[in-house]
Amino acid sequence: MEPQEHGGPPGGGLERRWSWPRAALFIIVCSVLGWLLIVWLLRGVLH
Repeated sequence: MEPQEHGGPPGGGLERRWSWPRAALFIIVCSVLGWLLIVWLLRGVLH
């Protein structure tokens, strides 16, 4: 009963399912940090 409670399918399937959200989150975080860095540099140049 424990395997079914944890998801049933093999670990490979779970890893494939979780790989996309992690990649998307990583891209979003990098993009946000990139924009913050650009804004910070622009403020430093303008001011």
